[in-house]
Formats: sequence, C-alpha cells, structure tokens
Amino acid sequence: PKDAEKPVTGVSWQDAVAYCQWLSKETGNNYRLLAETEWEYLARLDDRRGIQDILGGFLEWTRDTFSPYPGAPAIEVEANTRIFRGRPEDRPDEEKTFRFLQKPDFSNELLGFRIVQEAGGGGQ
Repeated sequence: PKDAEKPVTGVSWQDAVAYCQWLSKETGNNYRLLAETEWEYLARLDDRRGIQDILGGFLEWTRDTFSPYPGAPAIEVEANTRIFRGRPEDRPDEEKTFRFLQKPDFSNELLGFRIVQEAGGGGQ
C-alpha cells in the first residue's frame, strides 16, 4: 500500500527520541535522529535526488537544540528548543528547505523523523 511508504507523522521530538531509545534497546544497535547537518547534507546532494527524497511533503525532527547559524543575528528562544527541517506542503515546487524551531513536546500531522543507525552496538 502507498501509505506504507510514508513516514510516521504526528510525533513530538520526545516521541522520536523515545522510539530511538526503544529500538536501540530491542536490537542492540545504536539509533538516533539525524543531526541537522546530516539532514542538510542529504537535502543538498548534487544530483538533486537528495532534495526530492528528503522533501516528500513531510517535516522532520533533528536531534539538535537550536543555535544560530554562524554570523546570523542572535534570537532568544526557550532552553531546549528543538529544530525540525523541511519544506511546507504548500510549496511543492520550491527547492528551498526551511528551519523550524519548536518545543520538544510539539507535534503536527506533517511532522515525523528519520533515524540513523550508528556503527557499534548498544543503546543510546
């Protein structure tokens, strides 16, 4: 079914991290959310497959807390503010990605996550 190819959405950052911890414990491998830099790398692959793959109409949590880009003006945010990345669904032809800030307990029907299995074993 087509829905089986879609990511799980409607999850908070806390839910996503809890899933990584559970999966790590169940499998003996270490799983985590993508770092923001890893997400950005995938979205910018030269052959443009990256942006099409990572921007499937969904937004994705990253593991990182907010910090401004080097040289960007500082803004005040609450401690533990998390980052999710993507492109709004109403802009399907745009190649630009966006950076969103939110509390870790926030969820949205378009917000999901992608995980990474790290080399080596044993939990997060």
